[in-house]
Amino acid sequence: MTRTITAPDVTGRVTLGLAAALLLLACGTDPATTADDAAASDDDAATSDTDEPETTSPATATTGEPGTTDAEGTTTAEPTTGEPGTTGDGQTTGEPAEDHTFVLVHGAWMGAWSWQSVAPLLEAAGHEVRVVELPAHGDDATDPHTVTLDGYRDAVLAAVLDAGEPVVLVGHSMGGMVISAAAEAEPDGIEALVYVAGYLPADGQSLLDLSFTDAGSILGQHIVDHGDGTASIETDAIGEVFCSDCTGADVALLQDHHRPEAFAPLATPVALTDAAFGSVPRYYVHTAQDVAVSPALQAQMVTASPVAAEATVDTAHAPMLSDPAGLAAAIVELVP
Repeated sequence: MTRTITAPDVTGRVTLGLAAALLLLACGTDPATTADDAAASDDDAATSDTDEPETTSPATATTGEPGTTDAEGTTTAEPTTGEPGTTGDGQTTGEPAEDHTFVLVHGAWMGAWSWQSVAPLLEAAGHEVRVVELPAHGDDATDPHTVTLDGYRDAVLAAVLDAGEPVVLVGHSMGGMVISAAAEAEPDGIEALVYVAGYLPADGQSLLDLSFTDAGSILGQHIVDHGDGTASIETDAIGEVFCSDCTGADVALLQDHHRPEAFAPLATPVALTDAAFGSVPRYYVHTAQDVAVSPALQAQMVTASPVAAEATVDTAHAPMLSDPAGLAAAIVELVP
């Protein structure tokens, strides 16, 4: 049975200038100075935009598992199994599934609810699943003005401790920053990291640092700055940004669950070491049609921080909504 781990209470307001950083995004300012400038510019107001980059294809999958790779390097995963060691058509793969404990971590402007179609598929394949609700997301009542990246990390570490055994952390989008921080803090409790269109940082990088390099993203064009350290996405643009391949019902779900996002964790750099974070195997699921975290940025991050294996799903930014079966299959295939 899927378990949702609710975020612990987080206190201590962090005040950062959201508007100032968004202005820097629009102006193309060097990201190395972002955090300092943002902290000193709490009263500024602006909106962000990004430039278009050269488009590059995500790296070809190198899972070594069943699946097909087309001429453009896109891997098509086998259908998610209803039983361990079987395909969606009931045919055996010849290999029993090794069960893992997966801890699923959502991204920005989402919540634990976003994994509701993926979790049962992983369970049906013989795995245990825990889903984390980050502070001030989904149904968590934490004040968004008080949240920090450390608070996000601690919510994930609570799920790791609750599991009582090493787990596979799966982080979508912003969740990639969180699982990276968790691996640095508790590498012995983490079997592997799986990034799903996730931000994969190097030591000392923040999410904003990475997003500054992503001229292929349209997210910045649709940010609404609330002037209080939080931001939202324009309601009419949520589907286009996150889920252009979703059904109308799924887009409505995204819109209905949309909450203002705290800016402070996005501007916080993460400290990573080879001895801790670097000791945990990493895997990456690329999203080929993504305009929130572009395929070009995904490839750039994997080049800078190489992973053990990669797969690609032909979706927009939220494959857990538009192709949960394909995403579940890719995750299971990647992790040995």
